[in-house]
Amino acid sequence: MIKAVFSDLDGTLLNENGTVSEETKEMIEKLKKAGIKFFIATGRSFLAMKRFYDHLELDTEIVNYNGAVIHNSDGGKIFELTLDDSVARELIDYGRKNNLYYHGFSNEKWYLEDYNDTAKAYGAKSQLQENIINFDNMPKLDFNKMMFINDAETTKIVDSYVIEKYKNKIYKGLSSPTFLEIMNPDVSKGNAVKFLLEKYGFQPDEVIAFGDAENDLEMLFSVKYGVAMENANDEVKSKVNYIAPKNTENGVALFLEDFLKL
Repeated sequence: MIKAVFSDLDGTLLNENGTVSEETKEMIEKLKKAGIKFFIATGRSFLAMKRFYDHLELDTEIVNYNGAVIHNSDGGKIFELTLDDSVARELIDYGRKNNLYYHGFSNEKWYLEDYNDTAKAYGAKSQLQENIINFDNMPKLDFNKMMFINDAETTKIVDSYVIEKYKNKIYKGLSSPTFLEIMNPDVSKGNAVKFLLEKYGFQPDEVIAFGDAENDLEMLFSVKYGVAMENANDEVKSKVNYIAPKNTENGVALFLEDFLKL
């Protein structure tokens, strides 16, 4: 018997307009009426995803920053990990030397050094207020997440660099071909899901999880029914046993309707 469903947001629950369709909202209402808990697990901050949470009228915990923070329904933290200060400063130095765009998140605040076009586009999408600061002036960098946003080819180079240099000192995930996210090494959506399953006493074979990107894989592996979206890249899809229709086709709702017969 399924007792819980976890879902990524971007590229998964959200459609091409960056919204939750009425069909998807109706399916989540059916889940709630059936006593099945629905959780959002996202790379976004609490503030950047709260409008979707409120729209769906959820009351469950939220996995933010890929699992670096878990919030309860009123925004209080029940779990938190931060990136090591020295690693964050080394990454900033690398970003400066290579003319890369990067930013960090701490205590629901978005910090950046250069409010350029990339930053403006990110801010418009996330609806976060920018805090422009020279990171050298911050006495401690307690970032829940650092992020590099650059073109796809540059992102591959940065990705290879951090894998080679930091190995076990970080957790890194690609949430898109141009978004590289870097966090504490113990962070993953999978670990966050395990934390919540233990809290509720749920077993992995009682849970469905949906995702579309590399940073979703640990979550999909942590439950019996890990589902990749049809719009996910081939590498992600090749590693799971279930595929849902595209996010642009209400894939989460359609899969749940067929799988659960709701």
